Amino acid sequence: MARRVRAILAAALAVAVLLVAPVASAASTVHVAPGGAAAPDGSRAAPFGDIGAAIAALGATGGEVLLLPGRYGAVTVAGQRPAAPVTVRAETPGTATLDRLTVRDSADLTFAEFRVHPPARATDGRKYRLVEAERDTARIVFRRLEVQSAPAVDDYPRWSREDWLGGAVSGIALAGEATVAEENRLRAVWFGITSSGDGVRILGNRVEGFAMDGLRALGDGALVEGNLVADAVRVNDNHDDAFQSWSLHPDTSLPMSDRVGRGVQRGLTLRRNIVVSWLNPEPSPLYSSALQGFGLFSGIYEDLVIENNLIVVDHWNGIAVNGTVRGRIVHNTVVRRDPATRRRPWIRVGPTRDGRPSREVTLAGNIAESFAVEIAPPLTESARHRLRNLAIGPHEGADFPPVRAFVGRGAMPFAPLPGGVLADGALAEHAPAVDLLGRPRNDGQPDIGALEAR
Repeated sequence: MARRVRAILAAALAVAVLLVAPVASAASTVHVAPGGAAAPDGSRAAPFGDIGAAIAALGATGGEVLLLPGRYGAVTVAGQRPAAPVTVRAETPGTATLDRLTVRDSADLTFAEFRVHPPARATDGRKYRLVEAERDTARIVFRRLEVQSAPAVDDYPRWSREDWLGGAVSGIALAGEATVAEENRLRAVWFGITSSGDGVRILGNRVEGFAMDGLRALGDGALVEGNLVADAVRVNDNHDDAFQSWSLHPDTSLPMSDRVGRGVQRGLTLRRNIVVSWLNPEPSPLYSSALQGFGLFSGIYEDLVIENNLIVVDHWNGIAVNGTVRGRIVHNTVVRRDPATRRRPWIRVGPTRDGRPSREVTLAGNIAESFAVEIAPPLTESARHRLRNLAIGPHEGADFPPVRAFVGRGAMPFAPLPGGVLADGALAEHAPAVDLLGRPRNDGQPDIGALEAR
């Protein structure tokens, strides 16, 4: 199973690269090195020792700050709002390392192609964020960073509960407006990527090995597209989610317990993501079979879009939405990872915590092991079938067994079986223009689920 899902992942991430613009060549360039020169001028021979000073030296022209190889410690960039965009990147990708990066009171900066991790794996359990754009930032981009809780983390499947509790720290936090995390790789982290600002974009990232939530987006207008979330471990009583969100009452003076689920989150899009509860070839004794796929438990979510996602988990909540208005949930594939598990991942749409109904919901072209839909007006069983939402599984009560639905082997195990029950079975009026891998659905007869047969 894991090998086959990795094949899908490789194809999906190759497409995700197209979502992300390459690092642009700069109009002017200055250099930074650990310690810097005694009389820096920004040249490679006399580099700055401070990243903020290097950004300021570019003046109104914008440009690039190139980090020479070495370790830079904990870096804070503050008060930098250049008149033209500035990119701070490693001169040679992966050769510069920061202990931590915090950006505050700054705008129009891109940070790219370096590593962020502490000098050694901690044991004291102190939790913090390795990369953070604070609330007073705007248009900050984190691109192609390697973010992890220790210098070496390939062995995270063998980490003990004490290793995770003592040494795992969180990855990337986006609190500013229009902040972007794209094509980063996060491994062995506490939380993966969390965001609270409006207009955030989380694109093409890989979160591999995490103990809490893989992704979060709480602000309006968030786009979460083309990401992989895999390898969840269970080390406490947290209910782990690959993606989680909730609405918040706008009155920040209220205690958080009185704000959650009492507001409206607008314009959230979850598109072409892959979730696999465990993907690493090496198993872990802490594997979290309790990982939930998409947990949107505390709406209202207005103008919500969930489309073309592949979710492979061993928990009931494959996709769970409590409270949506004008929600569009189409062409997702939600299946179990372990055929022996008794939990059947479902697509569930229901009312808010205080009983307000979900309404104006489009639910079409989805595959799940079961459906639990409580919306206004009600979706009858005949309407579920008419809109081509099929329950696929080995259990009694499923519409069809997997052998009649999926290829089940090779590079695309969850692709529709040619001539099977999914092929050409969806309604073109509800189908996205492309599938999970970015391939067009343009023949007028789209397949059911996240993948088109080829």
